[in-house]
Amino acid sequence: LLLSFNFERLNIGINFLHDKSNDMKPFSGMFCLMLLFSFFSVKGQSVEEVLQRYYEARGGKDKLAALKSVYMEGIREIMGNEVDVRIYKEQGKLFRTEFDMAGATGFMLLTDKEGWNFFPMRSQTPNPMPAEMVSSMKSELEVAGPLLNPALNGLQVSMVAIDTLESQPCFKLKTVSDLGRETFYWIDAKTYLLAQSSSKGGGMFGGPRRGGPGDDRPSDSNGAPREKREPSEMLTIYSDYRPVDGILFPHTIEIRSSNGRGGGGT
Repeated sequence: LLLSFNFERLNIGINFLHDKSNDMKPFSGMFCLMLLFSFFSVKGQSVEEVLQRYYEARGGKDKLAALKSVYMEGIREIMGNEVDVRIYKEQGKLFRTEFDMAGATGFMLLTDKEGWNFFPMRSQTPNPMPAEMVSSMKSELEVAGPLLNPALNGLQVSMVAIDTLESQPCFKLKTVSDLGRETFYWIDAKTYLLAQSSSKGGGMFGGPRRGGPGDDRPSDSNGAPREKREPSEMLTIYSDYRPVDGILFPHTIEIRSSNGRGGGGT
């Protein structure tokens, strides 16, 4: 599975050109009926039914559960530069992200017990991740994603609403971890694939954001106390799904944050 990060998005516009406006009335009425029927079809589904359809859309729950490891590589924009990125996942044991920048290799390493960050542009040695952050990122150890076995990851799942993304109906689900961290997921009501997710906190490749949770530096370069800031919201958009060994994976991933930083992936 090859990933390359960018901000590109493909927008397709379809225009119906017709001079006889009266001819559109039957079509408009039919269109409204179709929308109404779709709404009630979507409205009546439970969380369990939506998740089951999601598993089926990706290739089946059995195939997803059989995944033991995954390797991805690509390019991501960091501090205005495109850098090579490699991601390794081993089911329940390891999540490691590496990136090459300025002649050095940084990484974020997470196991079921501890985690480490190493950013060559910030420090000369790896730094341990706070225990709370390690716990909050436990779902990253799930190769097929946290929605496959939410209960095993200490997640409670609920249906929040029927939402829309670019005029397409979506099921908006919410997971709450045993630490109270909330993550929202938008499942496309037509394809039943994950279209978008949103959560707060976490920095580049899982590291703490400056001034946010996990940033334990007591003062800035002038010795002044650091102001603790509200963690930013991270919005992740998934698209361009393609089969890899019979399982669909998104080959375009776009990441945005409420502080204006972000990246994408193909």
